[in-house]
Amino acid sequence: MALMIQVPPGHQDRTGGEKRNTENRDAEQQGWRSEIDLNIAGLGRVKASLWMQAHSVEIELNAAQELTRRQLEGGIESLRSRLAGHGFEEVRIDLNGPVEGQLS
Repeated sequence: MALMIQVPPGHQDRTGGEKRNTENRDAEQQGWRSEIDLNIAGLGRVKASLWMQAHSVEIELNAAQELTRRQLEGGIESLRSRLAGHGFEEVRIDLNGPVEGQLS
């Protein structure tokens, strides 16, 4: 299992007054990006990439097994609705099968 979270500039060091405010505005425009790579017993390998900005979120899911992809597909509209309920005005969710060379 692997989890990667990239902290935007300005969120790493909370000192610096005016410089901090400028960095926070820049970081807010850049957003947050996270990736997770799981190998789940019975479901196979699943990779998820998440990109969040102020009021938008983009999620890319890749599943190694077709059955897992279909199960994830069945929950996409529920996930989209829940994210909208948390204030995301733009929600994009892409679900893909295995990308050659990525999910083996």
